[in-house]
Amino acid sequence: MQQVPAAVHQAIEELTFESQGVKMIALGNYALDFKARFVFLGFTKNGNKVILGDIHTSGPDGVKYKKRFGAIELRHNSQIVAGQVVPYIYWQLTTDGSRYSETVLEVAN
Repeated sequence: MQQVPAAVHQAIEELTFESQGVKMIALGNYALDFKARFVFLGFTKNGNKVILGDIHTSGPDGVKYKKRFGAIELRHNSQIVAGQVVPYIYWQLTTDGSRYSETVLEVAN
């Protein structure tokens, strides 16, 4: 597995926000046009995954969640620019089961 650069970790940190005193991150749904919020619990020791909290209740007593993981992966794709096929390389954060994902950082080609 490829080592995740510090710039990708920084980009993920920049996607987080504070809500109800808890650090959160919003990830897009794979098939639908909405984002789901997860508790952001940090990175695994090797830095290739993030630790997330899948929220099942939220209220005055705080946020309750089930721990899950998200993979940080280097993805390759292509796009058409001015009639030419151009490689498109990017880092993506994807939850286990690939239901939610977010492009974290584009790599210059």
